[in-house]
Amino acid sequence: MDSNDIPFAIRVTSNAQALEALRAKSYREDASPNDLMGIRTSMRVGYLQIYILDPDRNIIEINAADPG
Repeated sequence: MDSNDIPFAIRVTSNAQALEALRAKSYREDASPNDLMGIRTSMRVGYLQIYILDPDRNIIEINAADPG
């Protein structure tokens, strides 16, 4: 997964809750970069961005206005 690609973005109310929900569905931060169940995160823009892949390997970004 290359977080430099332009992703489709989804705004959520809480990054922490989004990560919790993804982990409950078996998504993992330690998965290989091309694993569909992988989670990648970035703080490049000053707040947490979460990246996952859809089944066609398109990048989906998840972020929250409130970074909590």
